[in-house]
Amino acid sequence: MEPKLARIILFCTLVAVLLRVPQPEAAEAPKCHLYELPGCPRNFKPVCGTDGKSYSNECMLCALNRENRQKVQIKSPHEC
Repeated sequence: MEPKLARIILFCTLVAVLLRVPQPEAAEAPKCHLYELPGCPRNFKPVCGTDGKSYSNECMLCALNRENRQKVQIKSPHEC
């Protein structure tokens, strides 16, 4: 096999492997400045925190961050 052909095959194989590997989702900072009231709305729009816990909505994640002095971010916009 010619060296050029071998390089092309190796490159294509590498690209195929990389495309199959699931990429981790980037964490997103919650928009806590929108929730300055002492309570949170009761709407159910779950988010998954970077701590691996589900929160009923973004406001609840922010409230627990303030209460526990943490910086949990949003891993994904649905339940964990």
